[in-house]
Amino acid sequence: MRLFSPAQPTTLGAIALCLFASCGNAEKPAPEKEFSTEDLGAQDLQALQALGYVDYVESAEGARNTGVLIHQASAIQDGINLFSIHSPCEARLMDNQGKILHSWSREGKVWGHVELLKDGSIVVPTKEEDGSFLVKLNWNNELVWRQPIPAHHDVEVLPDGSLSTLSFQRRMLPSISTEIEVRDELIVQMSAAGEVQAEYSLVDLLDSSPDWEWETVEPHLLSRDKSIIDLVHSNSVAWMQSGWEARNPLFTPGNVMVSMRHQNRVVILRPETGELLWQFGLGEISGQHDATVLESGHILMFDNGLSRGWSRAIEVDPNTKEIVWQWAAAEKEAFYTAGRGAAQRLENGNTLLLESDRGHAVEVTSAGKVVWEYFQPSENGKISTLVRMKRYPRSYLGDLLGN
Repeated sequence: MRLFSPAQPTTLGAIALCLFASCGNAEKPAPEKEFSTEDLGAQDLQALQALGYVDYVESAEGARNTGVLIHQASAIQDGINLFSIHSPCEARLMDNQGKILHSWSREGKVWGHVELLKDGSIVVPTKEEDGSFLVKLNWNNELVWRQPIPAHHDVEVLPDGSLSTLSFQRRMLPSISTEIEVRDELIVQMSAAGEVQAEYSLVDLLDSSPDWEWETVEPHLLSRDKSIIDLVHSNSVAWMQSGWEARNPLFTPGNVMVSMRHQNRVVILRPETGELLWQFGLGEISGQHDATVLESGHILMFDNGLSRGWSRAIEVDPNTKEIVWQWAAAEKEAFYTAGRGAAQRLENGNTLLLESDRGHAVEVTSAGKVVWEYFQPSENGKISTLVRMKRYPRSYLGDLLGN
């Protein structure tokens, strides 16, 4: 296991101009140009990884068509699409024709993934001027509650109405560094009212496992004189539900699956006993997001391909760790997002994918055919990047949307 020195972190000037730091307190430089990951060395990849996510990309008017460009009605999954905008903080409900049906917004710096409840309320991790919070807004965009917790990236609404999210704390971890603080990620369980009921340290769970070895993550600057080792950078959490154990014993209730971008791995843990039950990803995925359990007993995830420069969705058999299905664009570099990204298996067997950094979503069949495609329109010369997109049945909201 490597001990880190307090040396200054590597930086990429060209990349730094176009990326915004997220999940931290660094000032955000204005973007100027796009970047390429082609021929990145190990140090450059570390720097790209540390710089975080873009908030928007500059848009030349008329440079691309926007809205819904492909809509093969007989082949797509019917429903409504929920997506959140990282900054400005907004969530929108859109039909498959591209019409905005409803929206929520709030003053703040950034939003994470938004979860929609059946009563039309939403829950979202947010960073605001006075700190980080988990926020609930009702259908009329009124604040229901705001809990002060450094929540980030993901929130999950469980069948009993309780919540789970990701949080963090900064701490010294001698096994990693004796001089620089580590950003420790926390799995947080909360009541439906947002009250914290349990917290589990990912760093402690993994550091104590004999089956775990840390990937190297170099320090990066938080301020002029302070660095941090963002060791884990988790981005999705999924607790196993009752009945899922029939698909695979790994999916027994009490187990939880977490995607960790900076470790290039998805893991399944049993927090109450401290067991690491399953891990996947080293040498196969890079900077991945949004891992979910499928009814087939397989696991779907969005593989950003940070080290490759092109993104894909993959479906993995957890027993064999074999990739049994994947999708990437025909011209692979044409579908790539360095940050965020999402993949959802739909009821008809299609998969909805989000290329976050360009505000671009596609629905593809199991054979890989694109049957629906959406590009986020430019607003004031900028294309906002999207956190995730998720399709719900129209009936999910009852009569809230009318006919």
